[in-house]
Amino acid sequence: MGSSKVELGIHYWPLRHLPPKGVPAFAQQLEAAGIDWFATFDQLVGFLPQSKWIPEVTEWANVVTDPHSFHDSRLIAAIAAAATDKLGVTTTSDAIRNGPAELLQSMLTLASINNGRTSMQLGAGEMKQMKSFGYKRSEGLARMEDMLRIIGKLMNADGPISYQGNFWTYENTFIGAERPLMLPEFWALGGGPKLIDLATSYADG
Repeated sequence: MGSSKVELGIHYWPLRHLPPKGVPAFAQQLEAAGIDWFATFDQLVGFLPQSKWIPEVTEWANVVTDPHSFHDSRLIAAIAAAATDKLGVTTTSDAIRNGPAELLQSMLTLASINNGRTSMQLGAGEMKQMKSFGYKRSEGLARMEDMLRIIGKLMNADGPISYQGNFWTYENTFIGAERPLMLPEFWALGGGPKLIDLATSYADG
């Protein structure tokens, strides 16, 4: 009977209250301790309303002035990767606020920085990051299918690809065949039968 290694990741909270210059030391400490993954997450807005961000509700309010100020998670992930040799780096995003080619380009760049694994945890979107910013949460799963299928085609293509999807149509599209030694992984983030089907059909997990 085979056995698989349990991997450990530690989250870096990408608050704008924390200077990005502190990321290298944090990532290097994780690598030195044998941690497998530096993890961070993509947020435009926090989940607690400002009116509840008070010491009576959370002691964090004594340290952080508001829960809605976040750095760009892919830039934070890139800083962590550049400061380490083989530390895995993972972040999150959704299939609504990104285009497939653009997201893949970012992840190929991230995968080229160090010799560690890189992954994007891709979800169908959270309402708090959709409606008020002009996006439609109802499009999430259909866009996620397009995203994963297009990324798979582009990442394995040696020439132009075409795709007719739910929202995106690509015609003779190519972003180049140069790839890092270790390709980025795309993981589905969330739950439900449709999302699990997309994860097992088109993603890495």
